[in-house]
Amino acid sequence: MASELKHKRYLSSWESDEVVLDLRHPKALDPHYYTVRLDLLPLSGVGGVGVYQKTLTLGDFPHLVSALKIAINRLLERFDENPISAVPRHINNYTRVFSYLLRRGYYRLDQVPSSELTQLAVVIAKSTWAK
Repeated sequence: MASELKHKRYLSSWESDEVVLDLRHPKALDPHYYTVRLDLLPLSGVGGVGVYQKTLTLGDFPHLVSALKIAINRLLERFDENPISAVPRHINNYTRVFSYLLRRGYYRLDQVPSSELTQLAVVIAKSTWAK
């Protein structure tokens, strides 16, 4: 991603898997840094039909790390006025979605059929983790 497309709150380089964000309130003078190592976020493949019946990390799937960076950047655009609770919560939800897809046997986002996304929407609607 070109640096001019990166949100002003996204402080780390695009290439780094250690993402540093400034989640301060717009009226705050001091920064509120939030750092997360995307490559170390856990993903669970346990209990599904996928080949990975163990806990992995997002770093095992570099294309998902890239997808999450894009999602974080878009989240910062959407929640620019008050990102402090929204951004970490959404990062957690993305890792849950990625884990769900792994358990279902999907290892790339471009492999996921629309019918699976419909089923995922039902799962999310019945759960409390996406609220």
